Amino acid sequence: MLEHYEELTACVSSPDNNINEKLQTICRKIKAIAPNANRVSLWLFNQEANEIFCLMCLDSGDELTNGQSLKKIDFPEYFDHILKNKVLSASDARENPATTCFNEVYFEPLNIFSLLDFIFHFQFKPTGVICCEREGDTTQWSKVDINALKRVANITSMFFSEEILSLGLEKETILDAIQLN
Repeated sequence: MLEHYEELTACVSSPDNNINEKLQTICRKIKAIAPNANRVSLWLFNQEANEIFCLMCLDSGDELTNGQSLKKIDFPEYFDHILKNKVLSASDARENPATTCFNEVYFEPLNIFSLLDFIFHFQFKPTGVICCEREGDTTQWSKVDINALKRVANITSMFFSEEILSLGLEKETILDAIQLN
C-alpha cells in the first residue's frame, strides 16, 4: 500500500503533470487503497462553504465525470454533519440521518448504498471533500479506510492549495482548466 502513497505524492508534486492528470491519479489511488469504494469523487467548497462542486468523479465503470454541484440549502443535514465532524461514515447511506437527503436525487439514480466522506483543509479552512461510495450494495467502512482517506487528504492538500485554489473558487474557471476528454 505504501507504493500507492508514494506514487500519489510523486504525481501531485510534479510540475509536469496537469491538473486533470493529478485529479485522475488521486481518484485512482483512492480506489486502490480503499477497495470497497467503487466510485470516488473529489469536491471543492465555494468560498462560503455552502456549496460543493465535483472536480472529478471516477465511477465503477472507470468513467470520468465532473461539474455536479450540491448546495447546503438542498442538503442541510449533510453539510451540517460534514462541516462539524470532518468525516462521514455511512455504511448504510440510505438510512443514515446525515445522508437520507440524497436518496431520491443521488443515491437511487446512481445505485449508491454506502458513503465515506472526508474533508480536506487549507489554512484550517474546509477546502473540499474526498468522497468514497459503494455502488450496488452496502459495505462496512473501517478505521483503515478512514485513516487512508486522512493520509490522502494530507498528501493532496498542498496540490489543492497551490494549483486548484490558484484558479480561484469559480466553478467554471476550474472546470475549464480540468477539461475531461
